[in-house]
Amino acid sequence: VEKVNCVIETGVTNGQRRVIHSLLSGTGQEITEPSQIRRRAVSFYSTLYTSEYEEGETLSEGFCNGLPQVSEEANSQLEGPLTIQELQTALQGMQGRRAPGIDGLSVEFYRAYWDVLSHDLLDVFNESLASGSMPVSCRRAVITLLPKKGNLQDIKNWRPVSLLCVDYKLLSKALATRLGRAVEQVIHRDQTYCVPGRSMVDN
Repeated sequence: VEKVNCVIETGVTNGQRRVIHSLLSGTGQEITEPSQIRRRAVSFYSTLYTSEYEEGETLSEGFCNGLPQVSEEANSQLEGPLTIQELQTALQGMQGRRAPGIDGLSVEFYRAYWDVLSHDLLDVFNESLASGSMPVSCRRAVITLLPKKGNLQDIKNWRPVSLLCVDYKLLSKALATRLGRAVEQVIHRDQTYCVPGRSMVDN
């Protein structure tokens, strides 16, 4: 597991950066040291987002028995190497003028230098899919906390938002587009939401 470096900041309002100056510990004590605040945030959200379910091989196999499966042709298309065209289509479909991830590279940067970057990026993505190991930039994010209602000394009243790198968004969008072409084979016809070619009015 990579070491997590958190900056507990909450954006800019009225020209001033808002920072968490204190939090309550798990026992209700006020903590003000930045290092303690970081540890409290990491501990809270690590616990919050850790699954309580321990996957068992027998249970997983039993759950999957009898579920619909895609055709061999669709499976080959899903597992085949990515193409330049798939990545370019994904990039064209991404919204610009958004905050970049930890590498500072925006959608506009990728569009401006696509002819230079595209083939190397394709090689990295296909190697990652073949090896099952994502590039470091696809596994890191800048996390900012947005305030909710209630006592802001209580860490549960802050909502984490992750700023992901564009290369990760590009890869995930290309793969999601692939899946979108196959979901009709495995999702029941009564399920219409988010299935291309289906409409909620059909129900």
